[in-house]
Amino acid sequence: SQTKAYIFDLEIKKRGSAIGVYNLFTGVMYLLASVIAGVLWTININYAFVFSGVIAVSSLILLHLTNIEWIANLRMNNIFNIERVITF
Repeated sequence: SQTKAYIFDLEIKKRGSAIGVYNLFTGVMYLLASVIAGVLWTININYAFVFSGVIAVSSLILLHLTNIEWIANLRMNNIFNIERVITF
């Protein structure tokens, strides 16, 4: 995927760890989303669809309001250095 390729290019020394951390976070988010959708589905089927629509619209608004230069500055400042995340 493109995200994994971006992470691969971003971190040079510990590429495997960077991809592993990415997979950990996406896996946790998938699990959380499935649990929330399942709970909403048992309450009322429409709640799950309404909730996913609200999340989609709010993320589009957030994406529109986010300044792309801010993300580029994070990369330039090397804030994504995986060694700072993994070492204690």
